[in-house]
Amino acid sequence: MNIGKAIQTLRTKKNITQKELAEKIGITQTGLSYIETGVKHPSENSLEKIANALGSSVAFIKLASLDLDKDVPQDKRAEFDELFPDFVATMQRLLIN
Repeated sequence: MNIGKAIQTLRTKKNITQKELAEKIGITQTGLSYIETGVKHPSENSLEKIANALGSSVAFIKLASLDLDKDVPQDKRAEFDELFPDFVATMQRLLIN
């Protein structure tokens, strides 16, 4: 799971700088940089603030951060793929558009 990368992608998609987002959520730009690079993991409270500031939801950020090879156990992968056949393509499309 790479929440930082998902946050960074959403932030850049919305043309918001790290400084602007950090100010909106009440943390330092360095703190946000640590989150985006995976040095630190945001608290649930910070994640909620980030999601709100980006016009998103915590659920979307968490889904966007999934690494299917690492986060979905191999014995559950076939079931996941059957239930969500277009998951990766859909998430990429939502993050890119």
